[in-house]
Amino acid sequence: MSDMMKISKRQGVISKMLSEEMKVTESELCSGCGVCVTVCSVKALRLTSNEKGELYSEIDPDKCIKCDKCTKVCPQNQTIKSNMPRKAFVAWSQEKQVRQEAASGGVASALYKYFASQNMKFAGVKIDENMEAVFKIGSSLDDICDFKGSKYVFSKLFLIIPEIMDLIRKQEKVLFIGLPCQVAALKKITNFSEFLFCVDIVCHGVCSSKYLKEHIETVAKGKKVSKILFRDPEYGTNNFIFSLFEADNRIYKRGVDKNDVYQLAYHKALSYRENCYNCRYAKNERISDITIGDYWGIGTVSNYNGERDNISLVLCNTVQGERLFIELVKDGCLFAEERPVTEPLKTEPQLNHPSIKSKLCLELNEKIKQTGRFELAARKVLRKKIILNYLIPVSFRRKIRKVLRG
Repeated sequence: MSDMMKISKRQGVISKMLSEEMKVTESELCSGCGVCVTVCSVKALRLTSNEKGELYSEIDPDKCIKCDKCTKVCPQNQTIKSNMPRKAFVAWSQEKQVRQEAASGGVASALYKYFASQNMKFAGVKIDENMEAVFKIGSSLDDICDFKGSKYVFSKLFLIIPEIMDLIRKQEKVLFIGLPCQVAALKKITNFSEFLFCVDIVCHGVCSSKYLKEHIETVAKGKKVSKILFRDPEYGTNNFIFSLFEADNRIYKRGVDKNDVYQLAYHKALSYRENCYNCRYAKNERISDITIGDYWGIGTVSNYNGERDNISLVLCNTVQGERLFIELVKDGCLFAEERPVTEPLKTEPQLNHPSIKSKLCLELNEKIKQTGRFELAARKVLRKKIILNYLIPVSFRRKIRKVLRG
């Protein structure tokens, strides 16, 4: 059966599902992107929260006219064209401060700065006053500060979809940096517009904002939190130190090895949305013009004698992506060294398959149902890991493994 026949058959199944069960897509596939809500002309769709605080689309059967627009725009219902990476690079910002403050090497900041210098708009994620990750359209250098650093939590794409569509209708170029599923959603709803330049981040998964808020409430102990850092650069971004600030004062800092429960659950792939374990975009073929992320596998395929801290992996997936990246290097914004494309594709799990759902993940979900609290459930499920971290520090275990490997 050809790919087109498979897609046609899939769409037929989805249309039948919409008629009978009133779903846009299966709940285990929904990413909460909100493109279905945006295209619904009769306002029969909304995003609603489940018991874990995760957003899913819901159809009002009394308003739905069964036009199928929502099922056709959903990026989870059909195969979207992807490309094998053309070239791979290790890269970092030539600006020392930008690089130090970045989660990896500061490539995202360099891309934002380029678009700002060309008087073009760009979209990124910030943490708002409600401690939720929301997308925002930026145009100036000041806007870039909000977008710095990793955000290990669900981000609300649907808030800026109408604004991006309006910019594209005006034929204004827009840079979007987000997750692969979000890139797919925007490409679908904008009909793969040539004015949309997309960069996806190598993604393990996202957690409910409800989990994050509960964790902040627990560890902040009544203090007013004004800023979150998931990888505090003060202690090296590779150490994944979770920090909270009240005004300019750091009121909490703890990493994975020191048993920050939120970080532990995230990095053990226990607390992600269901669609993250079924991600159709965690593969070699990429949905965007450029893919960026940490370069953990540097030197595993080909010899590398360069720097290893605060470095980024860059995959150029389209001609457009490669041209822009090379221009940033030539302008002196970025340092880059080409690497074999096979290196990141072989060594980075999320470029091959989705995060694996373990027995501990199932146990965590069950405990959350029982207790109604993420923090309490996670501490119970991760009890053995927490005790091990107290008895034998992660840093010591890393040294032992290094010695054993010779």
